[in-house]
Amino acid sequence: MVSLSDLASYPICRRCAGRIFAMVGTGLTNLERGSMLEFSIKCEKNDPEFNFADPQNCEICHGIFDKFSVFLSLVEDKLKEIEYSTFVVGSVFPKEWIELENKIQEAFGAHGESIKKEFNREFGKYITAKTGKEYRKEDPDITIAVNVEYEFVNVSIKSLFIYGKYRKYRRDMPQTRWIHKKDGDSIESIIGEAALRIAGGKNYYLHGSGREDVDVRMLGNGREFVIEVEAPIMRTFDLSILSETVNRSMKGVEIFDLSFVDRKTVKEIKEEKHSKVYDCIIEGDTDIDKLKLEEACTEMNGKNIYQRTPLRVAQRRSDLIRTRKIERMELVAVEGKEAEIVVQAEAGTYIKELISGDSGRTNPSLSSKYGSQLNVKELDVIKICRGE
Repeated sequence: MVSLSDLASYPICRRCAGRIFAMVGTGLTNLERGSMLEFSIKCEKNDPEFNFADPQNCEICHGIFDKFSVFLSLVEDKLKEIEYSTFVVGSVFPKEWIELENKIQEAFGAHGESIKKEFNREFGKYITAKTGKEYRKEDPDITIAVNVEYEFVNVSIKSLFIYGKYRKYRRDMPQTRWIHKKDGDSIESIIGEAALRIAGGKNYYLHGSGREDVDVRMLGNGREFVIEVEAPIMRTFDLSILSETVNRSMKGVEIFDLSFVDRKTVKEIKEEKHSKVYDCIIEGDTDIDKLKLEEACTEMNGKNIYQRTPLRVAQRRSDLIRTRKIERMELVAVEGKEAEIVVQAEAGTYIKELISGDSGRTNPSLSSKYGSQLNVKELDVIKICRGE
């Protein structure tokens, strides 16, 4: 059976002694608990000269709680120009320190808290007192990791996320940068480079709510996106500067409805499934029969179609058969070998294959209903039916 006086045999400081009983009672700091324990041991041992070890001689903490100013200086060196308002602290301790603490705490009933927990909390309070920044465990701007043994600090900066919608007016531009082709415009590079110039940072990534083909324009009410800036220097700025920079670049991309968001918005927009309205210029091998095409469009209205993964994307996508609904198909005009139609279809419909049939992989198709081969010449997304 251990007694409080047995604590006197351990080379630990007042704070580390108090932490052994951190879960006993409330309203006291570990230093205050340690002072009370020290007084009790003096009385129990009838030894008024007894004192716990000085912090720098403590075999658990080795005086790290007296080095907050050193650690803060290291943090500030890492964050010289970084804008942030919230942070969290983590730490790495030598295995030997933790094992000794656990051994002592278990001997006295395991009512304590870990040195890591106290260090993270108290250093967090210290940073707040010195900088005015808010300590926040959930989704902080900055994550500080302290290696207490080697007095080394690592800082992670949360990405900046900006939501918006884009229109694309070109037929030669992909949504994202291609791995094997670093040069050339993409929606991602046009928006991302502008965001990087304003916010600073290391890199950028575009997260889109779906995507259109390289040769398809995105018009109408625009496609939702989030641009992520990795390790930004600035977190707050006038978003109209970003939209004006992109929109005046004359590169065929327009962005609007911008707002600052968090990472969960990326997941939200990627999970959304909206039907889309397309304007299609189609062509046949011979002059198109208007009445016949009109009847074919009418037959496709409200139809479920079955689409096997198109040949043009089969190398990079699973070979599956998907069911998609064609909500409406309307003939707008016919001129010679070309016609204009408007199609509203369920999310995930391959529109080019809906028209061509893709050698029978899409069934039924407009070509099969018309009775002759038709192909898409030009395709525009003119509306994404959000909230409809």
